Amino acid sequence: MQPIDFTTERLARLGRDPLIVTERPTIHEIEGPGAVTCLQGLVSADVVGPGPDGVGYGAVLTAKGMIVADYWILRDGDRFILIADRSAREASVASFRRLLPPRLARLTDRTDSWEVRWLIGRGWRERIEAAFGVRPVPGHAVNVGTEAEPLRLAAPKPDRVPFGFLLVGPAAAGLAADERLARAGGLTAEAADLRAARVLAGFPTLGAEIDDRTMPAEADFDALGGVSYQKGCYVGQETVARLHFRGHPNWHLRGLRFGPGGPIPDAIDADGKPVVRVGTVMALEDGTAVGLGRVRREVEPGTSLTAGDRTVGIAALPWEIGSGNGS
Repeated sequence: MQPIDFTTERLARLGRDPLIVTERPTIHEIEGPGAVTCLQGLVSADVVGPGPDGVGYGAVLTAKGMIVADYWILRDGDRFILIADRSAREASVASFRRLLPPRLARLTDRTDSWEVRWLIGRGWRERIEAAFGVRPVPGHAVNVGTEAEPLRLAAPKPDRVPFGFLLVGPAAAGLAADERLARAGGLTAEAADLRAARVLAGFPTLGAEIDDRTMPAEADFDALGGVSYQKGCYVGQETVARLHFRGHPNWHLRGLRFGPGGPIPDAIDADGKPVVRVGTVMALEDGTAVGLGRVRREVEPGTSLTAGDRTVGIAALPWEIGSGNGS
């Protein structure tokens, strides 16, 4: 369980103000004459269909279909930028160096020198145009930096995402972008605001709702556009496809609403067995909390459980309480 101390006022900010969260997550650059073909055979998402400037979400899986790391994937011709949680760095580098033929697709780890600016909250589309003179198309990315200091601006498709836009590139290019964004009305925010936006969007986080035994279907990848069932083979594809077409996941990503009370546990039992694995929890000043977790398939949305002296309501995703991805 990963708690976030939050307030209703900060929650209101997510639905009202244009916020900038700067982060140094895991960032990889993959390029080369075979980068498109190689990556298409490694990640769960389709990197060809969206086109040479596409933006998507997907994961590298084990041969058994478990998630190694999930990524935002930005394409620029034969070059890709992949963004994952910081905790994924070691496993991600090891996977790509083992699976990518270096003459066809070269991996450069940019984690130590590049940054991401997540643009969350409301009112970003006009501010982006004012700051950079572009109006990005959802599902696509564009370069807004220079050759010396490249900067990629991405606009994901608007379904179930915790941000409206992201900027990724060298730290110096990001600092220059900060000045433009500030002049356009952008406001600095903190990492907790991004995590709260992920909760409100119903978007899983590696290390919280995703662990090394999580399959894409258990983290709602179908609804998030993180799996393609048409593109052909990739590592772990057979297991993922078999579960999709012939079976059902034992666990589902759900929203959790906690009433006031004592400590929030890492797991909740019913009839002597665990039925909820609690992930990110946003604790509010009135003693209630809102979070995400993986819930056994037999525990339907609308069910009320008990955890100590707290009541816990199970909710389907997406939430009906808003999100931080307004453009």
